[in-house]
Amino acid sequence: MSDINDYIAMAVAKDESSVETQQVKKTLVKRFNFFLWPLFLILVLAEAEHYKLAHELGPDEHHLMNIDQLYDQAEQQLTLRYQEGEPLLAPFDDPILNSTIGVLPDGESKVTLFYRGDHRQAPGRELVFKNG
Repeated sequence: MSDINDYIAMAVAKDESSVETQQVKKTLVKRFNFFLWPLFLILVLAEAEHYKLAHELGPDEHHLMNIDQLYDQAEQQLTLRYQEGEPLLAPFDDPILNSTIGVLPDGESKVTLFYRGDHRQAPGRELVFKNG
């Protein structure tokens, strides 16, 4: 009978130690997960941003046509400004032109229009204004 009592005592002792061990393991796993998941999330977001920038699609024909139309509108406004003697570097009347087309002065009567988006297929347009 004492053997049975010894075995029962050993089993209870093992169960108590295993419960404590399990609690310690659970807290360690929680701490590990607390630091691991945010790190994992940051790495996934960084990789997604890198993929998006590396594989960004260029403009399609329709978009390039719209850019050409914006250049035409900006050129018309700048030509009118030059003829009326107004400053060429003043903001455009259209807010869409202000946000998409930039103007770089290249001389007294020479400017370059550029598209503010990063599209290498939409080169800038150079305008030269002549008197008369």
